[in-house]
Amino acid sequence: MKRKSFILFLFTAAVLMTACGGKKEKETATAQSYRDGVYSAEAEPEEVGGAISLTITVSEGKITEVQMKNTDRNGKEKDEDYGKTDGKITNPGLYKIAQQSVEATAKFPQLLIEAQTPDRVDAISGATISYRACIKAANEALEQARK
Repeated sequence: MKRKSFILFLFTAAVLMTACGGKKEKETATAQSYRDGVYSAEAEPEEVGGAISLTITVSEGKITEVQMKNTDRNGKEKDEDYGKTDGKITNPGLYKIAQQSVEATAKFPQLLIEAQTPDRVDAISGATISYRACIKAANEALEQARK
């Protein structure tokens, strides 16, 4: 009985080590090296008006800075007034959702710097549509850095 438990333990350990090792290799394979420079792109969200503009700075082959502009349909930067009607909160629930999206989207530049590739940035809860636009703009900007 002890021998079967020991064999089961070894098998489980081997599977876990293989799984962990495979992930490390995949992460290394997806790491990018880019040409130094400043690259820009803009993407509109798929379902809602507005746009995400990114300017990505690459230094020594790595993403070192990401500047983002998150604008509404009229080209106005989304800020504490986003979700208001004529400067007033007419629907507190929708205003809260709009503000959560603005706050969540603002995290994207730092997440991209940490991940070094859009493929490794997880979806941003509360800003799914803006997240997709950020990924699209980042991929377009970084495509210029790969040429």
